[in-house]
Amino acid sequence: MRLKFEEWYKERKFSSLTEDLFDESVSCYKISAYRSAFLMSYLGFQNIIRERLLNDDKKEDIFTKETIDILEGDERWEFKITTIIKSNNKNDKKNEKINRGLFNDNYIVNNSKNINPFKLSEQIEQEYNYWHLIRNNSAHAKGREITYSTIESFWSFIENSISKFIINGGKDGLIRRAKECYKYKNEKNAIDIEDIEVIVDDLISLGEEKEIYEFLKEISVIFKIEYYNKYDIVKRFWDKIVKFDNGIVNKNLLNLLREDIESLLKFIEVYPIIFKELQDDYRFMVDLREQKIAEYIKYADNNKERVAIWRLIDKILNDNKLAEEELEKFIDIIVNNSSMPPVEQSICFLKNTSYFEKLREKLFSYQFDPYKKGGKNYVDRNYEFIKFYLLEAELDNEIAKKVNIMYEWSKSCNYNEYEQTLYVYREGLFSEMMDRILENEKFKCKYEEALGKMNSK
Repeated sequence: MRLKFEEWYKERKFSSLTEDLFDESVSCYKISAYRSAFLMSYLGFQNIIRERLLNDDKKEDIFTKETIDILEGDERWEFKITTIIKSNNKNDKKNEKINRGLFNDNYIVNNSKNINPFKLSEQIEQEYNYWHLIRNNSAHAKGREITYSTIESFWSFIENSISKFIINGGKDGLIRRAKECYKYKNEKNAIDIEDIEVIVDDLISLGEEKEIYEFLKEISVIFKIEYYNKYDIVKRFWDKIVKFDNGIVNKNLLNLLREDIESLLKFIEVYPIIFKELQDDYRFMVDLREQKIAEYIKYADNNKERVAIWRLIDKILNDNKLAEEELEKFIDIIVNNSSMPPVEQSICFLKNTSYFEKLREKLFSYQFDPYKKGGKNYVDRNYEFIKFYLLEAELDNEIAKKVNIMYEWSKSCNYNEYEQTLYVYREGLFSEMMDRILENEKFKCKYEEALGKMNSK
């Protein structure tokens, strides 16, 4: 039966050397050889850090050639790792000499306020120094006794802090690891690539809300959420984030989506549960209804955007949490700001509201006259909404007569070249639109009945 620590490091696809060291540590632990178990785990931990330094594409900008040579194979590499981790900014000759032996001059000048390339917190530094002391005591068979609890505590330290031990660690380190995974998104058999879900697990180790938020914001540009996820690695990443059982991650994901309605629309299309979590934020929901939706619905001109924004509207209308005054205000916003008619799936919801009454008022309170200023363009501007209303709403004599005036005018109108181009771009002349929908016998019957022509035939 595997130990929890075994499950952890096996999932992370560390190098074969690191895995061998951890395997040896676990074997020693199981036979109660705790001193050896600790030393093997410590070596494995140090080796992870060494390999990360050597694999970093900025290592030559940071370290001297001598430092890199030692890390690549010298028997002093473990001591060198410890020296790098303990590097600091104390202005004394001893530290100045140590730093000049480790780092390039340019790096020292540009990082004079924080020389340590890992950017570790004071707490992590203290914990590392503590375990380094335990290592020295174990290696020389002196000091405190090494027990099973010592090993388990050290394993816990490795699991919780390993994501910090990366050049410019924390957020930047996680982002670099995620980018590396994304580079190989199409290579399903790339066995040496770190699992993206492991990186999400390490996200909580950032600790600070600001860093978690900035990580999610920056990574969302790379791991773009789509209405239908294109890449498995992207889907697995966001699946893990959305289902992450930790309040601080969830809180910052919601904060990110509150700021960007386009991302919100994509997320709730793929993860409907997100909207349920946002509904309890009354202030946000008011802003969403009265500002964000109004702004977005003006420009939602492709089908995916239209479907997404109308599904969000459907969710709000179907929620039954709006007071009557709030509902009517929201319907006004939809009617007055929409650039395109609703999608088919939304019609059922809208018929249970005052939407069609308000749309009727907007479209047909205007007394159409092609000779008035702007009158000639009226049917073009409202072409799609008029067609939508005719096909989906109840028709009466008043509406049918107004539409018929537009229809007769459109059939007799002589368009100049510019207008002809304009109307062709808008899917044809108004008269041609009417000709097409009148080919539907059911609609034709409804339309002519409203006009009062049925008995004249």
